[in-house]
Amino acid sequence: MDNRVKNKAVIDRLRSALYDFDKSQVRKTLQAVFSPDAAIQLSFPFGDLSGPEALYSRVFEGLHTALPDLERRDFIRLAGTTKEGYEWVGCAGYYTGIFVNPWLDIPPTGHQISLRFHEFYRLQDGIVVEMQAVWDIPDVMRQAGAWPLAPGLGREWHVPGPATNDGVIDSEFSAEQGAKSCDQILAMLTAMS
Repeated sequence: MDNRVKNKAVIDRLRSALYDFDKSQVRKTLQAVFSPDAAIQLSFPFGDLSGPEALYSRVFEGLHTALPDLERRDFIRLAGTTKEGYEWVGCAGYYTGIFVNPWLDIPPTGHQISLRFHEFYRLQDGIVVEMQAVWDIPDVMRQAGAWPLAPGLGREWHVPGPATNDGVIDSEFSAEQGAKSCDQILAMLTAMS
């Protein structure tokens, strides 16, 4: 089995625990898949953390208090190795639940909210040693009616995942298809520069 598939399987354990959030299961899974001193880099206001216990107590615990029926839904998951030899798994999706308690001074709505995320995990020997994540907290503020900026000029809504719903693939990696995808992305980036 190729390392991409193995690494996705490690992250799938975490995704599964977060799918229907159970405190003890999430905490146990974080301890199992993260290195004790994993570097965790999150967007403001969380910043840089170290290890799975900090990730749980400073991030997930508060989110779960605000959304007691917290669920995670992924619509894209990919894996690969950088030119430097680092192995990464990336996920995009959203956390959702009924917003019943304040979170980060954002007032609860009593309604379902969606918190978009992009999370990237660097693995070494089957263990997460680094996590980098961007959570769309400003959009939660917008959903709660606590938007501190001028109104947006475009439509504000929860953007769905791929129409084909095929962003999470469990099959073996195709090197040929992967190379085509990389070439297309590099061509788009080159055209924008």
